[in-house]
Amino acid sequence: MNKTITINLAGLVFHIDDNAYDVLRAYLEKLNAHFAGPAGKEVLNDIEARIAEMFSEKQTSSKNVIVLEDVNDVIAVMGTPEDIAGSATDNTTEAASSAEAIRGSGRKRVYRNPDDKVLGGVCSGIAAYFDFDPMWLRLAFVLAVIFGGSGLLLYIILWIIIPEAKTLSEKMEMRGEAVNISNIERNVKAEMSQVSDTWQSKYGPQARRSASNASNFIGNLLRYAGKFLITLFGVVISAACIALFIGLTVGIFILMGWIPIDDIPADQFNYFIEPTQLWLCIIGALLVIGIPVLILLLNGIKLIFRLNLDLRRTGVVMLVLWLVGLALCIWQGAEVGKMYSAKTTFSRTERIDSNPEKRYVLKANIITGGKMRFMSHDGVVRVRVDDKPLTFNGDTVWCSSVRLDIDQSRNDSVYLTTTYSARGSSSQEARNTARAIEYTYAQHDSVLLFDNALNLNHNKFRAQQVDLTLKLPVGYQVVLDKSLINVVYDIDNVANVIDEDMLGHTWTMTENGLECRDCAPNEERHEIIVPEEDEGKNKT
Repeated sequence: MNKTITINLAGLVFHIDDNAYDVLRAYLEKLNAHFAGPAGKEVLNDIEARIAEMFSEKQTSSKNVIVLEDVNDVIAVMGTPEDIAGSATDNTTEAASSAEAIRGSGRKRVYRNPDDKVLGGVCSGIAAYFDFDPMWLRLAFVLAVIFGGSGLLLYIILWIIIPEAKTLSEKMEMRGEAVNISNIERNVKAEMSQVSDTWQSKYGPQARRSASNASNFIGNLLRYAGKFLITLFGVVISAACIALFIGLTVGIFILMGWIPIDDIPADQFNYFIEPTQLWLCIIGALLVIGIPVLILLLNGIKLIFRLNLDLRRTGVVMLVLWLVGLALCIWQGAEVGKMYSAKTTFSRTERIDSNPEKRYVLKANIITGGKMRFMSHDGVVRVRVDDKPLTFNGDTVWCSSVRLDIDQSRNDSVYLTTTYSARGSSSQEARNTARAIEYTYAQHDSVLLFDNALNLNHNKFRAQQVDLTLKLPVGYQVVLDKSLINVVYDIDNVANVIDEDMLGHTWTMTENGLECRDCAPNEERHEIIVPEEDEGKNKT
């Protein structure tokens, strides 16, 4: 009883007994020692593939173990290294006749020849099997295609059913050569010699030229990469400059009133500066901003299209224009600043009708803005009103610069001090502008209704402002309505509560200042959703 060993030969697994394994291993070691040259590895791989193929043929359903007799049969067919050495001592004639005998002693099979093919190698494979020139068979197929058309169908069928000779053993069987170590070695050396000759004749000069031009190729590659990056940079610069030009154009149209914003009339900017000043400011800003953008755009176009633009003379002209624009901006900036250089204020104090309950409710009459919303942040509710500096209602222009403060009265009466302020190029002009301000408030029993905007009274905007100070005696109470969000301003109180959080609560004037009477300690507040007031509500 012999042991069985599992081996892997050319990617195939076989079960072989120990006696056969010893003989096979000794045989393969001799082959390894013999084929130690450059082509040895390729020859050994093909020999092992052929041995594996022969072992596979010897296995059947009733026999799946390779025995010593099988190994001896394979060695007898493949030959030994001594046989190759002995044949090398024969003369050339004997070697040629031996080669012819060997060539005809193998098993022949039909394969498609991948080494000599026009389409699929069918004709060359059949010609190799029958040993004739494949040209005649190819001619027959062409004539069959031209005169009957059946040749193409037949060729496709043969292409499908005939396997391709992929391995060296299959190529030798296609030519009818005996698949032994002598023929395997000869074919491998012939293929390597053919590949070497082909490389030297076809690819050798090209490889030498490629090697000599390697530095030039790298240089060209870097040069093309640099050109691409420069072009990409030019595209980015040009796109950014075009976008800036579009933005400048839209800005100019807005300044000139040709594109209205938020329903403000076309002459909106005339309330801030004179039309001539507006034009000069636009021209100056266009030169200061537009000329550098134009220079960048020209350089971007130059980079993209590789144009030879001489921008030196043009640059001198643009520099002069840019300096002119800068001078215009500085000049008009100084002129606009001069219009706001002087400030004048004057005040008027009125006594408020007394209330037996010593309690007043303060509300705002919404003239400008009017979208009221409450926002919650960190558990604290805060109110916001979307407001605008100026609101246009026909010929009337309303300014939202109204501020309300609450202070302690020096006696038992309630007073309202109204302070008017404005700016101008001189004190007299500022005083006239301030005296022209129209602002009113109304009292309905215990309710004091304050306009949240003042009327410019057909004057230009010169930072007009109205400051209201309500003076309460000690013990009086005020309820601050949430509509006062844009009117209350820095009202002092004992707890230092900010103005927004004072709204919606009742405050009492004490010796120390205002104190909240309905504010719970650490009061938890939630977001409140209220209807939005109408924008631009007319004064009532």
